[in-house]
Amino acid sequence: MFLEEEIDVETNCLVRWLNLTRDKMKKENVFQGEDFWKPWASSDLAFLVEGQRFHVHRWVLSQCSPVFEKMFISNFSEKDKREIVMPGKKITEFHDLLLMVYSLAERSITSENCSYLLKLADEYQIGLLLEKCEDFLMASSGDIFAGTLSLKDIFNDFLLEQSASKKEQVLALLILAQEYHLENLITTCVLEARKFSLTELKQDYRELCDLLEPKIYCGILERIIERRFVVF
Repeated sequence: MFLEEEIDVETNCLVRWLNLTRDKMKKENVFQGEDFWKPWASSDLAFLVEGQRFHVHRWVLSQCSPVFEKMFISNFSEKDKREIVMPGKKITEFHDLLLMVYSLAERSITSENCSYLLKLADEYQIGLLLEKCEDFLMASSGDIFAGTLSLKDIFNDFLLEQSASKKEQVLALLILAQEYHLENLITTCVLEARKFSLTELKQDYRELCDLLEPKIYCGILERIIERRFVVF
């Protein structure tokens, strides 16, 4: 049973959270979330994941995600439901997603959670979380390019050998950035890929290059040619 004062405090925190700018949301934590196992602060919806209920607020999720917003206001079957079953989702991963949504500044993206949080952020189009995942990958890109960190350490299900060469890692990261429309990471990877030779690009790594969008592939070619002119 919740005291009225406790509910008011939580509700006021959520209202203040939604009044923050995008940048401040990433830097300032207002709501100290721990779990969502029971109703709190006038929560009006429960997600059911692998038999576990997560109690949430439609208005909070709608503010963060156009996918959730559409689910709650359009003519979807979920619109008026008090409980929504989430097939295919895992308890730990969905819990981490909600913690990120409610307390973004407090939570860190790591090698352990980046893979599934990026996928969930993309699925529900949670812009702030996509940015945070991209920031982590940008910060990790130097180690990936240097060969001291494998992309496989972050994305276990990615189709890349653990022993892949440094240049294969560059292209693999670029393909990943392309898949999730991470524009800053795409730019960083394209700049790194300009160190390739034309032969490497067209022959040695052709299979990976075939997965690139024509615009991105042409961007790499242009930068390789520009680099050759600068050198000579």
